[in-house]
Amino acid sequence: MLPGQNNQVTRLRKAGLALACALLAAAPAASAEAPEWRKVEGSLRQAGDVPALEQLARDHPYSSNVRLALLNAYLQAGAKDAAWREIEFLASRGYVFGAAGQAGLLGAYDGIARDKLAELFEAERSPIEASQLVATIPAEAQLVEAAVLDPATGRMFASTIVSQALFVGQADGRWSRMPLVPGSSLGGLAFDASREVVWAGSGAYDESPAGERPFRGVIGFDLAGVPVRFVAGPADSTA
Repeated sequence: MLPGQNNQVTRLRKAGLALACALLAAAPAASAEAPEWRKVEGSLRQAGDVPALEQLARDHPYSSNVRLALLNAYLQAGAKDAAWREIEFLASRGYVFGAAGQAGLLGAYDGIARDKLAELFEAERSPIEASQLVATIPAEAQLVEAAVLDPATGRMFASTIVSQALFVGQADGRWSRMPLVPGSSLGGLAFDASREVVWAGSGAYDESPAGERPFRGVIGFDLAGVPVRFVAGPADSTA
């Protein structure tokens, strides 16, 4: 694998979760046909399996880990044009290749392509000088796993592992703690602006407090932080 990742993407716990069924939080549980589940990690370990990695890239188009694995598979197969597309995609998403990764890629290309790569890597060295404090999450939010911002309202949502709650911050700096399913820790977050839903991975992790059995799957919250949809994960999932 080519080292040197520096993404601006929220860190997600390994979950391999997708939508399986929908439940209204205030309504009785309703049954729904469950989809076929596929684990992601096994395919990522099959470094030379280009078709499997291409399928993963279709399923997870914005995963830098998947696209990086696909890039390496293309290089191993000698498919330099396809590898170039992955390089451009990763660069467009803010991925920064490390020194070893840059050297490996420069060695794989020559001529005009190598010159373009050198220009790309030189541009990546430009420092980001406009950092600023966006929000301060309350200290009671223990082990914050992820945070997302709703640009339309200024609300921020923060998931927690130890506190086992979703924290909702208002634009004026006020924060509230939203209770969850007892025993459930929240991992990665994704904001669906079109549906006004914040999705959070739910389960139990190494750092989760011992207690009640957690809900393993995905929970959808409305913009007030109230859980409105529960999507169960596969039976053997950890989160």
